[in-house]
Amino acid sequence: MVSAVKMRKAVEAVLKTRTYANLSWATILNLTKAVSQDGEVLHPFFETRKEMKKVGIILVTSNRGLCGGFNAALMKKVRESIVKHPGADGQPYETEFILLGKKGAAIYQYFKYNIAADFPKEDLAESIKDVLPVAKMAREDFLAGKYDKVFVAYADYVSAIKQKPQENLLI
Repeated sequence: MVSAVKMRKAVEAVLKTRTYANLSWATILNLTKAVSQDGEVLHPFFETRKEMKKVGIILVTSNRGLCGGFNAALMKKVRESIVKHPGADGQPYETEFILLGKKGAAIYQYFKYNIAADFPKEDLAESIKDVLPVAKMAREDFLAGKYDKVFVAYADYVSAIKQKPQENLLI
């Protein structure tokens, strides 16, 4: 019963933020379109890099196992995406991972991708302070030219039985 109450509270917290998150994402996409139509770059985040060399992926996984294929499905989706979108020479882009969650380290074990950083993750992020170091690192590395694009990969909650792997372009 205690687990059921914890699960219910976690689901409520996630569902309360979903509308805001979707609207924020749509706003960012509309800003990007507006900037690209005029051709004027208002901020470095909206600039299209002419040559793609390196991609950063923020991989958000769980801290513990025993959750079925949750982490494995996410890593499989990320791997498929990397292979599916090769560079101009037909080879996958050089990819580096910023990990959030203990189970993300398996990306190196199975696929031998470089890990730039491994941040601790709370089971329930209650404020921006929980993800601020990750966001700051991704922002600084992008602006410094280390990454040409930054993605975030996570599992989107559908139900207690199903979580859908997602990968979105951040920068």
